[in-house]
Amino acid sequence: MNSPNLSDVWRNVSSRIGFFTKETCAAIPETAGIYGWFVPLWILSDDLEEFIDTVKRLFDYEPVTPLGDIEEGQRVPVSAIFSSQIVSGYLKRQGRTSISPDKLQLWDAMLTDEGARKEFEIVLMEASLLNAPLYVGKTENLKDRYFQHVNERDPERNVFHNRFQRFSRFVDCPISVSDLLFVCIRTSSDTTTVFSDSRSSDLLEHVIMNLVNPPFSMR
Repeated sequence: MNSPNLSDVWRNVSSRIGFFTKETCAAIPETAGIYGWFVPLWILSDDLEEFIDTVKRLFDYEPVTPLGDIEEGQRVPVSAIFSSQIVSGYLKRQGRTSISPDKLQLWDAMLTDEGARKEFEIVLMEASLLNAPLYVGKTENLKDRYFQHVNERDPERNVFHNRFQRFSRFVDCPISVSDLLFVCIRTSSDTTTVFSDSRSSDLLEHVIMNLVNPPFSMR
């Protein structure tokens, strides 16, 4: 089996992949592609444990109803058999954030040094891409899809917008869809012939969703 030269893939990736925020969204290409929404890792709280827990809570979302009822957002229904009786209940994933005193000391020292904090924030923001995406999708027009998600144009179809806005309020996270990082890869016919058939885009979306399991995507 012939494999692509991975060095060439990464050497040329900047011509097809884009990273956009609400400040740069006007430059999103109006072409077909796949995309993901990522949590930008800016320092949401000077309390390190609170900051980490706030971000981690966004990945606890588990849709129980078609629109991800806010009351059910963090609960997964389960059943088990004990002594021939079926017992039903809910599981809730608990956070495991545990910061050692020396790391808390380093964190506090970094916050009080303006230059160190700025440099730390820049690298932390770039590390946002090391997180899994919250949502993955495909579209015929990346720019249109960005604004469809950010603006609640169609409450019945805009499932990601509705799910995320409601859940972020539920877990007291001060982030809206427009604050997220929009990462897209063009798959239009001017960059590749494989994706001229929409079924290839469907397959790519399906494979990526199963590999990364984005919590806010349709199941």
